[in-house]
Amino acid sequence: MCREKREGIILLRVLMSEDGKRAKELQLDAKWEAAIDVSLRRIVYGAIGGTTLAMLMCRGSTARTAVAAFGIGIGVGSAYEDASKLFK
Repeated sequence: MCREKREGIILLRVLMSEDGKRAKELQLDAKWEAAIDVSLRRIVYGAIGGTTLAMLMCRGSTARTAVAAFGIGIGVGSAYEDASKLFK
């Protein structure tokens, strides 16, 4: 398990042990922070992967754009899936 994920889990456990409205707000803040972090990473990785694949495999600009957009779409879909799991 990576260090960032482990720290996030520890943070959520500490927040869950506290009582009151402030703890719920901090939990929500931690979830949003994790969701934004995952989303930005996945979208950037999808864009880099799609663009690299497009440059290597395609000759025309339309095909390159389509492959790059497909990579970004995969990143967005993956980010949405993980973010929705965080909020359930």
